[in-house]
Amino acid sequence: KPIYSGQEALMYVRYREDSDFKRTERQRIFLKSVLERMKRLDNIANLQEILGITGDNFKTNMTSDFILDLAKKVIIEEGTPEITSHMMQGEGQKSDQWYYLLDEKDVESTQDMIEIWLDPESTDLELIDASKEDSAL
Repeated sequence: KPIYSGQEALMYVRYREDSDFKRTERQRIFLKSVLERMKRLDNIANLQEILGITGDNFKTNMTSDFILDLAKKVIIEEGTPEITSHMMQGEGQKSDQWYYLLDEKDVESTQDMIEIWLDPESTDLELIDASKEDSAL
């Protein structure tokens, strides 16, 4: 896979000439690629240096030691978290402006899915079922 400069990556995720759907898909592809790249041990070992390079473009209240410990725990000890995404279904409509009208049934199922994911009492099976429901849409 090619490695892009920061400017090239920004142009890739911001490109709008085809559609907003394609743009958000590119953003999801980019974020998943960043996570895959972050998993490399040499990147984890250099995390403090990477944070120093980001400078003013990276704002957080977490200390670099906390971020490094979290990265080691998540990526090495517990495994990389799976990222899922969901695109709200609907259709475009143009009058004086272009609108994206959401499918009401999809809005309801998405709200249900979010409730399951936000509920700390949800079981692993419920979380998996919510993910399967999402991928079926």
